[in-house]
Amino acid sequence: MKAVMARSSYLDWSVVSDGYVAKALEALMTAERMADRWDGITPQELAIHRQVLLGFVRAGMPPTLNDLKMSTGQTLVDLRSSLRSLQRRDLILFEDDVIVAAYPFSATPTQHHVSLGGRRINAICAIDALGTAAMTGHETTVQSACPECERQIKVSINRDGLEIEAVSPKATVIWAAVSDVNGCAAKTQCQSMLAFCCDEHLETWKRGRSAGTGFRLTPEKATQIGAAVFLPFVHSTDRPIELTPTS
Repeated sequence: MKAVMARSSYLDWSVVSDGYVAKALEALMTAERMADRWDGITPQELAIHRQVLLGFVRAGMPPTLNDLKMSTGQTLVDLRSSLRSLQRRDLILFEDDVIVAAYPFSATPTQHHVSLGGRRINAICAIDALGTAAMTGHETTVQSACPECERQIKVSINRDGLEIEAVSPKATVIWAAVSDVNGCAAKTQCQSMLAFCCDEHLETWKRGRSAGTGFRLTPEKATQIGAAVFLPFVHSTDRPIELTPTS
């Protein structure tokens, strides 16, 4: 009898309307991996995680330790302890007292970007970028580059994060690889979650390396995955995230 893969309760299954998307989510974001992220997380860690995400959304960059001290009232010692715990949970990357990334965002340049509230923010991978609208409650424009030809790809998503308003080029596809995370998805699995301008270039890319197993997704299906992953990162009362004016 074929084993049935467990579904994680830390994903928002209410936004998943496609069986193929459900299968991909079960493989990409396993119940064990989600439990490692969220089981036993403290209110203090949740509060700091929220402030880190808000920093990215409102300023386009992560908050500093002093920023977090001001917004949370916690000591630097406690902040460092919580940030290290969030890193062990693979919710952020925290190196040398600097927040390098917090899914879905990166402080360093990547080939995936999200235009949100007048800001252009780096995203860790294509799925992360496509999930940002759902997480923030704001319209976004996702931009990426085909790994084979560097053709620019653009996907516009409505504020609910569940409906794509425009895709260019029309033949765009998303590849989501299934691989071992080894403690940090940003440095492993996310490196093979990419947008391609067409199926032909996806197949060329896969032939040129050991691509392993994965899921070929339309932008619509990939956006469902992103929404299911990132909607639980904020409370429904936090959406839409209030944005500060750009200068």
